[in-house]
Amino acid sequence: MPKILVIDDNRDICALIDNFLSEKGYAVTTATDGAAARAAMSNIRFDLVISDVVLYGERGIELARLARAQNIPLLLMSGNPNEIEKFDGEVVDPFIAKPFHLADMEVAICGLLASAQEKRA
Repeated sequence: MPKILVIDDNRDICALIDNFLSEKGYAVTTATDGAAARAAMSNIRFDLVISDVVLYGERGIELARLARAQNIPLLLMSGNPNEIEKFDGEVVDPFIAKPFHLADMEVAICGLLASAQEKRA
């Protein structure tokens, strides 16, 4: 069962994604701020991190750097696509714009997990 960390300072969005992914069989952990996300990432080896770009107290891009340093696939989301920064010289992709359809998020998640699996093989 893939382990996914969802980071968003909007508790409703965390709950929505958690419920959806849990029903699909994923083990989901949520964090509503950078400190909780960092603590979770230090205790659990996640298969995927989904993070909002703008968080209270910390930019999601900083957590993205931490995920990348741990070789964890990453899916960023934001209500303002202009907030996506260049990340390590590349535009972050895939990216989910809010509001999003859960089915679109699921497609992105499946693609990221499959790609990570291929790299490990």
